[in-house]
Amino acid sequence: MDNVIISIEAVCSGMNLLDIEISNELTIKELYERIQEELEIDDNFILFKEYDYDNELIISKKSIRDVYGNKKDIKLTLFNKIYTEREILEIFYKSTNGSSWNRNDNWLSDKPLSEWHGITVHENSNEKFIVKKINLYFNNLSGEIPKEIEKLINLQELNLFDNQLKGEIPKEIGKLINLEVMGLNNNHLSGEIPKEIGKLINLEHLNLSANNLSGEIPKEIGKLINLQSLSLFNNQLVGEIPKEIGKLINLTWLSLPNNQLSGEIPKEIGKLINLEWLSLQYNQLTGEIPKEIGKLINLQYLYLDNNQITGEIPKEIGKLINLECLFLNNNQLSGEIPKEIEKLTNLKELDLYDNKFSGIPKEVNRIKLYQKFVKKLI
Repeated sequence: MDNVIISIEAVCSGMNLLDIEISNELTIKELYERIQEELEIDDNFILFKEYDYDNELIISKKSIRDVYGNKKDIKLTLFNKIYTEREILEIFYKSTNGSSWNRNDNWLSDKPLSEWHGITVHENSNEKFIVKKINLYFNNLSGEIPKEIEKLINLQELNLFDNQLKGEIPKEIGKLINLEVMGLNNNHLSGEIPKEIGKLINLEHLNLSANNLSGEIPKEIGKLINLQSLSLFNNQLVGEIPKEIGKLINLTWLSLPNNQLSGEIPKEIGKLINLEWLSLQYNQLTGEIPKEIGKLINLQYLYLDNNQITGEIPKEIGKLINLECLFLNNNQLSGEIPKEIEKLTNLKELDLYDNKFSGIPKEVNRIKLYQKFVKKLI
């Protein structure tokens, strides 16, 4: 194994950008990655062999020695590509197999972007980048979401749900700081939820449900202070629900069922006072129901069933006066059903079945409860 000295110069100016000494066993792909890291630039650049612009150094798994032999000094010229918005959309089209979409009206044509199917633009804008919304749901998109999407800097809505997309959610998506709505649900996306998603501080609705996402829910999600709905159900997420979720004070909808989440329900969830829907069922949650849940006075639907929750139902549950559905079945709850449950006068569905309750207090109108929720108590 021998080392080689590589000199990188800028196109046109000829200014020296970098000199590095590396092993000639590195692949060309690894060389590109090393240069990107050293120069702290994105990966939209091209390397040419010296100043021969017809001789691009193609990214491949070939080693430097495969391409240059035992040469000790190599000069390369770097060209940093700047994409137009139209070019970015063309990359998106090709990456998601646009020719097979259900509808691809006017894509790749010279017509205004506003006439491309699924594209909405900022009208009368003087900005260079004008794409406002991408709505291509139910459209048979496949392939992967390209990282170049990061450059659509004025994008506010990205709805690609109910397609066949695969691969990871690109971390570069965190640069879409004007994004308000992101719906990537019902695809085949895999890998972890990128922590860079926490940079989307204007995001109001985030739906990544019904994919193959794994790993933990990143704590950075607590930075999305404008979030109103968060849906991550039907994935393979593990670990604990991050306590930082309690910072999402504008949240009205939180749906995390059908994952492999473990640990206790964080007491910080009691800070989500605007919450109307909370579903955590079909996970592996343990510990007790936090009494702080009684602070969720706007809650209408509470689903904690099919977990491993223990202890008693907290009497504070009686403060949830707007509650319409309460599902606590298939857990390991014990003790008496609290008398405060009678205060839930708006309750339409109650399921406490398959727990370890010792009974119903004398103060509770048993006949009324059994009539209303027959076979759904203990």
